[in-house]
Amino acid sequence: MPPMPTMPPMPTPGPTPLPEPTPRPTPIALLPVAGDPSVAQLPKIALMAGGTAVVTGAGLLVVARRKGI
Repeated sequence: MPPMPTMPPMPTPGPTPLPEPTPRPTPIALLPVAGDPSVAQLPKIALMAGGTAVVTGAGLLVVARRKGI
């Protein structure tokens, strides 16, 4: 009985080339405009919230101390 013919080896694909990055312009930084009221409003809100937290915490400590907790 003659030997069975073998299949030829499968060809291997070559390496896939990496795509070239698409050139894009660097984005422009949007800095706040000096004198803009909305920019000056955020620190004021943060300071008021911090002050409120300090006063509330101090009040809770005084109440806890008086009750002897």
